[in-house]
Amino acid sequence: AKVTADIVRDEKGPKISIIKFKNKTGYRKRQGHRQPLTAVKITSIA
Repeated sequence: AKVTADIVRDEKGPKISIIKFKNKTGYRKRQGHRQPLTAVKITSIA
């Protein structure tokens, strides 16, 4: 099958927070991440 599509927009996914913690050492680390996404519109499937 052949699929053709148009790019609608570039966007970012939801914010994910990564937290690392080690007990009794005072080690705390916080990081955020947003995955880049591309919205597409399928125009034809042949």
